[in-house]
Amino acid sequence: MIKTFIIMSLLAIPCFGQDVPDDRMQRIYETTVRVLANGSIGTGSIFHEDDKYYYILTNDHVVGDNSHVNIEYTRNHVKSSRIRAKVIGSKHTKGLTIDVAILRISKSNLNNIDLPVMPIGRIAPNMNDRLLITCGCQNGARPSIQQCYMTQRVNNLIKYTPTSLPGRSGSMLCDVEGKEILGLVAWMSGGENSVGIAMTCSSIRDFCYGVVEASSGNDPIAVRALENSDIEGVVPLPMGAFEIPLAREEDAIPTAGDSN
Repeated sequence: MIKTFIIMSLLAIPCFGQDVPDDRMQRIYETTVRVLANGSIGTGSIFHEDDKYYYILTNDHVVGDNSHVNIEYTRNHVKSSRIRAKVIGSKHTKGLTIDVAILRISKSNLNNIDLPVMPIGRIAPNMNDRLLITCGCQNGARPSIQQCYMTQRVNNLIKYTPTSLPGRSGSMLCDVEGKEILGLVAWMSGGENSVGIAMTCSSIRDFCYGVVEASSGNDPIAVRALENSDIEGVVPLPMGAFEIPLAREEDAIPTAGDSN
């Protein structure tokens, strides 16, 4: 069952003295999905498609030990019912700078609805491109778009402010044009000057597309090999960094028009 709701976040965001056009905002918004597992809520982003499936990027700590989770997407200001998604690959080592999971949903479950796709970029942003955009399910609510500012890039990590709140685990960082994913949000630091922390696109891209290719060829051995392989640049997390908490479904703040 599909319910309409108002997308309050599709207002233009000030950017370099100009506004990000609404069509870019809507694309960023519609690329973002809500990921639900075991009563908890995180975020994912649609990054690839083929003839049969859409593929979604999120964190392993969002999906946990589940082989399947549920997602909700938005198209033309309409919220979907919950769609079953298969976890087709993941890589996560506690205390290290890697926390990735790839989900897959069947197009046959979408009633011929086309969803936008935002590919994972090849080159991580540098300190000349400090203004970024993120979209996530803060406190378990429907996705909201937020402008953020990169404060530091070290190894395969992007640090940014304002920090992320529960429910934004698995959110993307993208360029202001909304053309490609530049980072995957997973952690935050503590204290009054907390910052959000994301993996760079360049550190996760090969793994993500490798999982897509192996799964499309029904090759679980290849997927397992990718999960067990080393990723260049993975290092210990900065001192004091921790996973962004998941939102609890029972505490999620309803968006206008939601009835469940």
